[in-house]
Amino acid sequence: MEATRLPMRPLADSSPSTIVAGFVAMLTGYTSSLVLMFQAGQAAGLSSGQISSWIWALSIGMAICSIGLSLRFRTPVVIAWSTPGAALLIGSLPGVPTARRSAPSSWPRR
Repeated sequence: MEATRLPMRPLADSSPSTIVAGFVAMLTGYTSSLVLMFQAGQAAGLSSGQISSWIWALSIGMAICSIGLSLRFRTPVVIAWSTPGAALLIGSLPGVPTARRSAPSSWPRR
């Protein structure tokens, strides 16, 4: 028997309660480790601009993945970083050189 694929109807499948529930889940998942991500960036010696860019890229990536997977599977899917993973970054990132420090001498410097 072949599975029948139903057309995607994001607005018809949504209700105010599902949007509020999704927002609360996103807010909880996002803010639970945000401070740890800032501390990991500081421990790695990143500037405030680099930390902001890093957090922005992570946030956009999580949003795109969450929205795309939720639309695809028609069920709430939340992508979030883990608190233990963020704590691990605080201890491990200081030993990882940044691209500028580890760039070969043949690469142009800005």
